[in-house]
Amino acid sequence: MTVLKGEGTHNILYGSTTINMGTRSAPGYLARPDEGGQFPTVIIAHDHLGLRSYLKDLGRKFARHGISVIIPDLFRGAPLPGWRNDKPLPEWPTVERSMRSLEDAYHFAVSDDTPWASGDPVIVLGIGEGAEPAVAFAMEVPDVAGLILVGGSLDKSDTQLPFPILGLYGGQDPALEVTHRVPHMELVTYRGVPKRFLDDDSDDFDGPAAADALDRLVTFIREVGAVGG
Repeated sequence: MTVLKGEGTHNILYGSTTINMGTRSAPGYLARPDEGGQFPTVIIAHDHLGLRSYLKDLGRKFARHGISVIIPDLFRGAPLPGWRNDKPLPEWPTVERSMRSLEDAYHFAVSDDTPWASGDPVIVLGIGEGAEPAVAFAMEVPDVAGLILVGGSLDKSDTQLPFPILGLYGGQDPALEVTHRVPHMELVTYRGVPKRFLDDDSDDFDGPAAADALDRLVTFIREVGAVGG
């Protein structure tokens, strides 16, 4: 782990980690405040492009705002091509396999080995293709405080979810055609913005939208994931 000082309101620890659960282990990324106490915990399901640098940066930003973040590698260590490399990506895992990775991250968060994580309940964040396993995981695990989707589809069949839902979407994201019909979601649409607006390695990146989204994400996580709340 690496210590980062002088940015934001919290000093943080961050770096690659191994998520161990029983006989299974898988790589992932961890960022958390470098302080005593328990902090709201977010588990992130990445999209089909993998656990890339912008997600690690997002995790560090969350940590500087007093939020613990665990990002399991849903590809489980399969090598990824460079951002502008035309080599094929690994095959996107099934929803069931991705759910197991998210469940392992959840059990890691609530274990005695992570006293810094509030753990119970957690907030789940799904990005792009990661939305489907994130929703499926949230429906299976009882200790979920809230769900966040940045892109990805959520349809009316998911309206029974018993917790707050925040959706952040670029106005050009095709997933909006389905997602905007969900009545109880807090939906924010960035007009004229592509779907990968958070990814500063992408041509879709939109700085103002990304900054606004970060503020909304932190506010939502603090509200629904307050320790002892």
